[in-house]
Amino acid sequence: MPAKTHAALGVSAGNRFGKTKAKVVYRPGVARCATSAICGATPLGLQVAGHCESSQALRSQGSFASTLAYNLIAMIEVDRLTRNYNTFTAVNDLSFHVEPGEVLGLVGPNGAGKTTTLRCIVGIIPPTLGDVRIDGVSILMNPIPAKRAVAFMPDEPRLFERLTVREHLQFTARVYGVRDFEEKMQALLEELELGDQRDSLPNELSRGMKQKLVIACGLLHSPANLIFDEPLTGLDPLGIRRMKTTILNRARAGASVIVSSHLLHMVEEICDRILILKEGRKIIHGTLQEISGSLSDLRGDLNLEEIFLHVTGQTTGEGSGQ
Repeated sequence: MPAKTHAALGVSAGNRFGKTKAKVVYRPGVARCATSAICGATPLGLQVAGHCESSQALRSQGSFASTLAYNLIAMIEVDRLTRNYNTFTAVNDLSFHVEPGEVLGLVGPNGAGKTTTLRCIVGIIPPTLGDVRIDGVSILMNPIPAKRAVAFMPDEPRLFERLTVREHLQFTARVYGVRDFEEKMQALLEELELGDQRDSLPNELSRGMKQKLVIACGLLHSPANLIFDEPLTGLDPLGIRRMKTTILNRARAGASVIVSSHLLHMVEEICDRILILKEGRKIIHGTLQEISGSLSDLRGDLNLEEIFLHVTGQTTGEGSGQ
């Protein structure tokens, strides 16, 4: 869908789990907050905002999967994003969008600008040029409602040392005004296998359990836009399988999802489209089939790892004798 059509009331969104296309009603600004409040990044990496009557009213109607009206307006739009650090350009004129129900894989070599892009999207750092819109709301012009509609799960868990797992979730619930907290907390603890650790402090948790706790806090208020940075770090094989299911379930419910990871086989498995960055620029973007078909100098059945190595100019070193 071209960027120029985003403002249209009717937007066709592809369904990764079927052949039909669903008609999506896209209403810019519908999640706008009725009141203003403080906003910033907590140790959890979540974007904290005050009471939001419109989005909370939608969420209070039921579980994540049942809040269809809220999920149907989900959209992440990155518009000519540039981020400079003095004379160094970390992200250069980057544009893309993520539709409701879509999982976008953001990949690239180290230093490609992935983390900077994600931090600009959620408002942790401001862009030098360009804008980001969450559900049609500018992260620059209206940061509180925009941040409230997105959850960012960073690759490095930052937790409160003296709060237990349950207390982290309680704190998050109070910040976002989550109703039916006990029910939602219990469901997330079971889904992410944190039930036995509910009274544990961060220093009693494994690296994988800390990652799960950050993700549980991010999912608690049922945001319609989700951003995961290396979500599988520290997880065992069963935990990896269940985390992939968690991500796909949110996409099935209508969330717009971005997953950034160096685990290319996982990205290939769960993502609808792939965006590859190199030196801050978008070098390729599309479905795996579209990307593979566009590389006329290679065979058409390439996997993501082969495509990645080719378009980024990297080699495995096989056959070099070294």
